[in-house]
Amino acid sequence: MFEEMKYIIIGFSTLMIINIMIQYSYPYFGCTDLSITNVFRGNLICVAFTNMNYHIQNFQIQFYLAIAGLLMNKSNTIIQNIIKFNME
Repeated sequence: MFEEMKYIIIGFSTLMIINIMIQYSYPYFGCTDLSITNVFRGNLICVAFTNMNYHIQNFQIQFYLAIAGLLMNKSNTIIQNIIKFNME
């Protein structure tokens, strides 16, 4: 269980660091400015950041569902062990 938690923490922290870097890059490259270029998606750097955010969001959803599946599997194993112990 410790090995699994180590990989979960590494994956979660990596996702958080990437999200923070992208969110802090938006104002630096002028992606939050209201201009004709940004409205019509002419700034390719801003489009790239939006595209990265989309893919990271999809990966985050899969990551969180995998963690939920792992926790359900572990809790199911614990419950099965308790039921077997009580029946004996």
